[in-house]
Amino acid sequence: MSDRQESSVMASIQDILRDAQVREEEEKLSVQRHAEDEERARLEGARLAQEAAEARLRSEEDERQRRLHDEQRRQVELAALHEATITTAKIDAEAQARLAEIAKQQEHERHLAVVKNDAGKKRITAIAGGVGVLAVLVAVGAGMAVKKASDDKARIEREVADLRGQADKADADAKRLRAERDNAKDPEKIAELERKLKKAEDDARQAAGKLGERWVRPPTGGGAPPGGGAAPPGGGAAKPPPPKCPPGDPMCG
Repeated sequence: MSDRQESSVMASIQDILRDAQVREEEEKLSVQRHAEDEERARLEGARLAQEAAEARLRSEEDERQRRLHDEQRRQVELAALHEATITTAKIDAEAQARLAEIAKQQEHERHLAVVKNDAGKKRITAIAGGVGVLAVLVAVGAGMAVKKASDDKARIEREVADLRGQADKADADAKRLRAERDNAKDPEKIAELERKLKKAEDDARQAAGKLGERWVRPPTGGGAPPGGGAAPPGGGAAKPPPPKCPPGDPMCG
């Protein structure tokens, strides 16, 4: 009887020890799983923070590049319009100077015609006719110069509008690609969008460069480049030769 009781007690003790060992192992596994979960959460948080920082840096760099490109394009456009205005004003001033010189020459010829009345009406009529033809020719030339300046200005404005349209399209493409890249998750898709974005930004810079190159290069068809050009020796516009005077005429200088 006592042996049976002792066996029962030993079995109970063994059960208690076995249960305690199982609980201890379960607690160890639980602590290990909890530690692993915390480590995974820490690593995931660090990864997300790094990705957010990289995305913020990319966005800031894209914004800086966009602002730099916009400022460069604005400066080029302002320079182009300024050069066009200077060219038009210079041609207008030269035309007005030619007309003023012709008017002065006409007045001098009329004065000579009155003084030389004794030479006969025929000579006076011939002089007046020649001066009139010369005035018409100069007026026609001045009109053609003014028209050419107007045509040049219109062409400049068209070219600026075309290049501005190209630059705006490249900017729009770049903004769209930036948005797609920031929302993409697949690394291969992100790399592809990065290549496309770089090409769009290069296109935008090339459009601004073409606009700047257009106004550095002299216009075709002859003449001085916009905003400059060599002047005749001695300064100012070239003057017509003085009229021929008959021998002994005291009024002819």
